[in-house]
Amino acid sequence: MAKQYIDAVNVSTLQQWKVLKEYADPGEMAAIGERVLEPIAEGSLGKPWRHDVYTVSGDLGGKRCSFTLHEDGEPLAVIGVCLHSRASKPLLQALTPIPDDDGLSVPWMIIRMEQDTLPPWVERWAEQLAWAVVRRQEGDQ
Repeated sequence: MAKQYIDAVNVSTLQQWKVLKEYADPGEMAAIGERVLEPIAEGSLGKPWRHDVYTVSGDLGGKRCSFTLHEDGEPLAVIGVCLHSRASKPLLQALTPIPDDDGLSVPWMIIRMEQDTLPPWVERWAEQLAWAVVRRQEGDQ
């Protein structure tokens, strides 16, 4: 049975929580797949919404993914999603000052703020992004 939650950490605020699978919105995940994951897989920028000042760049891998959310071209937040334990330490080292993954079990996601404050929707959107990545990986297996 697949894990029913994603461990989540905002390394800028040191908040940690679990994102339950039941809170994953199928419509929002489909839109993220279409507007973010597919363009990034093709080497383009993604957009969280069709007409907006926000863009997403990133790297999709089979074991880990990283994304940077931009507002008017300026980095706003970095989001990492780990899908396999072998990718855990390298992703943590790339994104955070956290030395190891104690307490995190895959899949997990990390948000690192690149600005002093984030719009209130960013964490919720990152949660949906993480579930969309998990769903994409499950579909590829």
